[in-house]
Amino acid sequence: IARAMGMSVTDLFPPRAREATADERTRLRQFALRADLQACANVLGAESAVVQIAAGDLERGLTLTAEDVARLAVARDRIEAARHAIGALKWQS
Repeated sequence: IARAMGMSVTDLFPPRAREATADERTRLRQFALRADLQACANVLGAESAVVQIAAGDLERGLTLTAEDVARLAVARDRIEAARHAIGALKWQS
């Protein structure tokens, strides 16, 4: 699209005032890692609550509805995705 307008992709972004120092790059990576971990923790917290509610219902002898089972499957998939995301994070500083 940029080329069709007679531009390049670099024209879409302002030039950097200066290159980041090694220390600044390290801090930025750490900040990004913390943000990624927090996002994963939020998913794990919310989706594990769904699993806990379903487990409690089953312990009380209740039968899960088709809607409950479908939501439980979504929770399972999201928990698995968060676990994979955590495993894929770069832990180097």
